[in-house]
Amino acid sequence: MFLYRFLLRLIHYILSLIFCVNSWCQKAFFRSGYLVTGRGGGLLRPSGFFLSLYYSYYTNNTSHQIIKKVSPSGNPSSCSTLGRIRADAKELQKIPVHIGLAIHENDFSYADLCNVVIWSMAMGITYISVYEMHGDLKRNSSVLHSALLKRKQELLGAEGNVYEIYLAPGPSQSIGSTNKHIIVNIISLDDGRQTLVEAAQHLCEKVLQRQTKVEDIDYSVIDKFYHAKYGCPDPDLIIKFGKVHSLLGFSPWQSQFSELLTFPSHMDLDYKSYLGLLVCYANSQQRCGK
Repeated sequence: MFLYRFLLRLIHYILSLIFCVNSWCQKAFFRSGYLVTGRGGGLLRPSGFFLSLYYSYYTNNTSHQIIKKVSPSGNPSSCSTLGRIRADAKELQKIPVHIGLAIHENDFSYADLCNVVIWSMAMGITYISVYEMHGDLKRNSSVLHSALLKRKQELLGAEGNVYEIYLAPGPSQSIGSTNKHIIVNIISLDDGRQTLVEAAQHLCEKVLQRQTKVEDIDYSVIDKFYHAKYGCPDPDLIIKFGKVHSLLGFSPWQSQFSELLTFPSHMDLDYKSYLGLLVCYANSQQRCGK
């Protein structure tokens, strides 16, 4: 019995040590330009740890060519923010149409979230979904919207007048004909698995009412339901912020083919780190499970 308890305690200490080293490595590698990628949290597995180092070395050869254009402070200079971001965007092999931000932290920063939205808008990204599990951000969507408009003016100045920011859910707005806009979807746990339940109920009702046949139901029908509900395609890239190695309820249907990157925190995220994440995505090969 004594030996059994000793072994359990020893295993506990070893796992605690691995978790501490894992957290430290994530922060150290991100701050030094290395990126932790993958859908399973690369540093949790020994093989993933070394693969992430190899992948980081490979991608950094490309990313340094882009990131070196950024000012030493890690943010574009205020006098040419829009031009600098556009120049960086042209250097990327591909840019996501839709980015998901999964905030798994106790607190969230409006200022730092606004920075990511404005940078993404200037990059040419059309949709951003901000996931905060408890719904606090959704309940304070008007505060976020005001902060976005203010930050857009601060970062882009008069050049920002050609861009529009639409918030959902938020005040009803009609999207203009200009293609220079970004749609920000604020989602919570209620928009995750619960939406799948709603989709199933909707399809069952249509079958009962003989509006559709069971054999006609496939994944494309559920895709149409999601697109009608949220008005955007599935995320190409999801950036997870926090120490929890889980999406914690982020819509499983919409994230099934998304590229997943992790970062220790969204707070104090600078432009250099943001650009590094996009460089990593641009160099990735998305095979959609093939």
